[in-house]
Amino acid sequence: MKFLTRRRIWLPSSCTLPTVEQPLRVAEFDALFVRALREVTRTGPTAVRLADTLAHRARALMPV
Repeated sequence: MKFLTRRRIWLPSSCTLPTVEQPLRVAEFDALFVRALREVTRTGPTAVRLADTLAHRARALMPV
């Protein structure tokens, strides 16, 4: 079990990556942000809003 930040948000140990896998996950997030992220807006001292591509938004609106 881990606690993050001063707000003590609990995370189970199953949510942590082994050290060897961490660089791979960072690369996956980098690639995702390069492909899809279009805008970052700061909404507070420790918060941002991320805007993605329109295609992703359109898929989210389609009925399943």
